[in-house]
Amino acid sequence: MTADLPEPIAAVHAAGMAAVEPGTRLGPFDQSIWFAYRRPNGPAFGLALVEGPVRVPDIGETITLWTERVPLRVVGIESHYGLLQAVHPDGVRRPHVKITVYVDALE
Repeated sequence: MTADLPEPIAAVHAAGMAAVEPGTRLGPFDQSIWFAYRRPNGPAFGLALVEGPVRVPDIGETITLWTERVPLRVVGIESHYGLLQAVHPDGVRRPHVKITVYVDALE
């Protein structure tokens, strides 16, 4: 699963797996920002899923996730907006937003 990841990306993933407490995974309909590494010939690989009011970084910005030792560069951003299809007790469909921030190892 992680064998094809560059070493810095694998280190960030390992730090994240060690930091996440069981039962704290976000549901599919939570407001969130997903930080991911875009594999050259494959699907995106998630590094962090953050909920709540988080500032979306700029493309080219240097950030860290889970560990300060591995700086990452933001290389792309995608946004997805819509209405939740889940049925709520009050019958109201709620708006949601998902942001994907793609990162790569800082060279």
